[in-house]
Amino acid sequence: MTGVSVVVPCRDRAELLRRSLPALVGCLGPDDELVVVDAASTDGSVSAVAAAAGAVVVRSLHPGASAARNAGWRAARHDLVAFTDDDCRPDAGWTVAVAAALEDLDAVCGRVLADGDGHLSVLASTEPRDYLRTDDPAVLGHGANMAVRRRSLEAVDGWDERLGPGTPWPGGEDKDLLVRLLAAGFDVGYRAEPLVRHVQWRTRRQSLRAELGYARGSGFLASQGIGGSALSRAGAEVRTGGRDLRAGYQYGAVAGMVRAGGVLWGAAAARRRLR
Repeated sequence: MTGVSVVVPCRDRAELLRRSLPALVGCLGPDDELVVVDAASTDGSVSAVAAAAGAVVVRSLHPGASAARNAGWRAARHDLVAFTDDDCRPDAGWTVAVAAALEDLDAVCGRVLADGDGHLSVLASTEPRDYLRTDDPAVLGHGANMAVRRRSLEAVDGWDERLGPGTPWPGGEDKDLLVRLLAAGFDVGYRAEPLVRHVQWRTRRQSLRAELGYARGSGFLASQGIGGSALSRAGAEVRTGGRDLRAGYQYGAVAGMVRAGGVLWGAAAARRRLR
């Protein structure tokens, strides 16, 4: 079976990376490789931790996660490239499941379960799904557990470096990549077998800040005509927050309002900057 290159971006989060490295290294088969991209960290701790674990270390001069992922897959030696994050822990056999899924697909997203209390960036469905060009980007998978064939990445010029953590629009980069792959005619889907666990390390305040960043990215996509208008997307978030409020879920109600504001903020910023 063809080897898999696992790409992990990390900026100034050496301790999170250190705690995830046993799982990252443990999921590798004999032909696989781990590529850690130091995304312009302010010290050498990320590179040192990654090198000590035997990873290939790539230094990106840009702080954005998308730029780091691009640097990672371009430096990787395999055709099959799997992406995850420094706060994620793949299950044993992850790369085997990724390679099996990519026998039939050009790109695949997998399950993301919570490690600890929380729900941020979780995708727990066990049902396989082949994505369609007409799908709402909101139903597509996450960059925390995604794998793509190199030729597919090359065809769409990789990740959009204007989007994702470390940029003015700190989310939406995964949805954007999947939308562009689908538009280019590639087969993209979701499979439950590739499984990673996302460490829920953030406080509620930090989680709300992350929700805001994701929503700003959604607003950027809306400004580009992807996933409906910003107003419709924000309205959907308000309705979700309202349902959570009626159900007594206070965090969900606040998060819905935060996301609604983030969508409008992200779309307005895109209109200003990209005119």
